[in-house]
Amino acid sequence: MPKRTDRNRDVIPYWTVPNALRTRQAVETSAADLGDVRFERWMNCSTHAVVALPQTSDTLEPYCPHCCSVFGPNGQILNTISGQ
Repeated sequence: MPKRTDRNRDVIPYWTVPNALRTRQAVETSAADLGDVRFERWMNCSTHAVVALPQTSDTLEPYCPHCCSVFGPNGQILNTISGQ
């Protein structure tokens, strides 16, 4: 299990976030705000169970509220993450 860092203390478990509350633009904005921390969060997420994730309210695409990744119908990430 990955070690949690201080930067991940404010993580909200995705099951506590009501479904269909966020738009695709809101997820994209959150992803941009995270900057380099987003890659670390994505690495800590491990494998995403895409069918269990909440969906955006406008495009109905699954997204992870932890790392702000938006997924397509085949499970691919639609908004890329730049790694180190």
